[in-house]
Amino acid sequence: VLNRADGTLSLLEGNTRTDIPIGAEPGGVALSPSGNLAYVTVSSSDEIAVVDLAEKQVVKHISVGHMPWAIAVTDDRDTDDSDEKIIITHRFARLRPDGAEATDDGKEGWLSFIQDDNVKEISLSPYEFGFTNGLESLAISNDTVLVSHLLNQPEEPRDFQNTVSGAVSTVSLTTEQELS
Repeated sequence: VLNRADGTLSLLEGNTRTDIPIGAEPGGVALSPSGNLAYVTVSSSDEIAVVDLAEKQVVKHISVGHMPWAIAVTDDRDTDDSDEKIIITHRFARLRPDGAEATDDGKEGWLSFIQDDNVKEISLSPYEFGFTNGLESLAISNDTVLVSHLLNQPEEPRDFQNTVSGAVSTVSLTTEQELS
């Protein structure tokens, strides 16, 4: 269980609770396929904390971009956790390299794929009528990452129906590219 207020991961075993210090503002948690490791997004420090659940301690920190939030881990059905991919959403959109503030295509949502401690960023393209923002959750289905998010449309006309709506983007685990 994540405790955002005190920055801990609580392990519950029977009537025993063990709190493991993680860092301020943990956002999401996912287990490795074996259940030996927990991966926790730490939003305040832009990193992932890797927790050894048997030792009940953080064993590694992996730096990622700003505001990591939701997290998932692949399962290739072998006994080796080290060959899995870790996928992270970043909660808020960032300015695109050629983007401008207050434009429908000025920002982009993004994910980080981590494998063997290497971090690769995957950009989510803006839609015709807005950009991805508020990347709150993700799931893995076969070879596809599904990301639920909001769409923001800062350009005119500005009303509730045009400013924010929900959407799902998809990314291939194999090619690590957004699917159309």
